[in-house]
Amino acid sequence: MKPNHDVVRRPNVWPATGLLLVIVVVGVWIGRSATRDGVMLAALVTAAGIMAMAWLVSRDSAVPRWVLWTTAAAMSIVLVTGALFAPPEHGSETRTTAWMLPWFLLMMGTTTSRKSGWCDISTTRGGWIMVATGLFLALIGVLAPWVPKWW
Repeated sequence: MKPNHDVVRRPNVWPATGLLLVIVVVGVWIGRSATRDGVMLAALVTAAGIMAMAWLVSRDSAVPRWVLWTTAAAMSIVLVTGALFAPPEHGSETRTTAWMLPWFLLMMGTTTSRKSGWCDISTTRGGWIMVATGLFLALIGVLAPWVPKWW
């Protein structure tokens, strides 16, 4: 089988996986209280972890840095804003989905990327698709607790 030279080498995922574990454990531990302060602190810790994941992954990722940083910033803003305005009883539901935000950066930043096609991450269009997907994931965690009220 002929090697595919369009695929970029994948960076080492172990440091980022360790960081993800720390973010999840600390975020869950801090946010275990259902008070407004507990929910807000958990969101801030997770947002800091999201930015740390963007920094760690961006060092040797095939994904352009602007894509990782923009995605991380959008997800962090949505997470913290959601914790700020949501009732405290929604905090537990938000916390159960917050782990996937740094995980999304880990997966997208360390997975090999093809250099052709509609979702080519090195193009502007592909970069904005990743940003929109990260924003969508963050909005799921923030808006999901409200869905039963809307139906």
